[in-house]
Amino acid sequence: MKNKLKPNIFARFYAGLMNPKEERELLSSEEIDSLMKKQWDNPEEMKSATSKPDFDALFQKIDHHTSKQKPLIKLTFLKIAAGLAIMTGLTAVLYFAFNQTISPAQMQLTSAKGQVVDFTLPDGSKVWLTGESSITYEKTFVKNRLIDLQGHAFFDVTNNNTPFKVITGGIEVEVTGTSFSVMNFSDSPEAEIILVDGSVNVSANGGKLFASMVPNEKLIFSKTDGLFSIEKVNAKELTLWKEEKISFSNTPLPEIAKALEQRYGKSFSVENGAATYNFTFGLSTETLSETLELIITLAPVTYRIEGETIVFEKADLK
Repeated sequence: MKNKLKPNIFARFYAGLMNPKEERELLSSEEIDSLMKKQWDNPEEMKSATSKPDFDALFQKIDHHTSKQKPLIKLTFLKIAAGLAIMTGLTAVLYFAFNQTISPAQMQLTSAKGQVVDFTLPDGSKVWLTGESSITYEKTFVKNRLIDLQGHAFFDVTNNNTPFKVITGGIEVEVTGTSFSVMNFSDSPEAEIILVDGSVNVSANGGKLFASMVPNEKLIFSKTDGLFSIEKVNAKELTLWKEEKISFSNTPLPEIAKALEQRYGKSFSVENGAATYNFTFGLSTETLSETLELIITLAPVTYRIEGETIVFEKADLK
């Protein structure tokens, strides 16, 4: 007799948590057999590409029902053979997706605009993402700890014999057991690495090692000319954002504006007159309004709102 599905098996599938035993359970269930037979008995449903499942819409619906503090976990599904890829039944599509042997599926974890989210990777490492950031890795991650990063992330890496690598912005960051942050946004000419604990080796993608870092160092890499610089910093202070705290020490207003964009999910701009001011202050639970009021009390700057953008400008002292 075929097994019946456990109530939470599809929830585990959506979260990418299924083990090989559970995958076999899914494929050998009565429900799958019934739905597959129904699909094969109605081949007309498989002829029109317009009936192909909309996976983006599906995951939006799933995300709508999840906690705001947790990231949406997306499976980048393998392309299924032409006739099978246009099935209307989601369960039927899952059946064939599980039977693909072309390559491992990839996982993508993302954070929404204005949020900081954290989760645990399959090897036990922890990662935090700021707003509009994402990481991608293979489902075989435990055997090959390789991550592609877009945005800003902090990693607390579990120490084992397999190197942990982050690829982003033309560079590769390799560690074993280390705490560090990496920032690389597509619209920024620079990528940045801050090391809290352990050690970090930085290489050009697939190329030669060009820097080794020790704790309390920040490396800034130019994506345009391949040059880099390293400076001493207070690494723990600069990575407080993962605890929903943030600290600035003699920091230029343009840098503060970038951090506020990630924190509040708003667009900021700094006009030349205000860009020359540096600030020292910290934030924890302050609202956007409270933060703006704090900034304009610390220096002769003010702000205005233009559509969806907050613009800092030099205050008129007349």
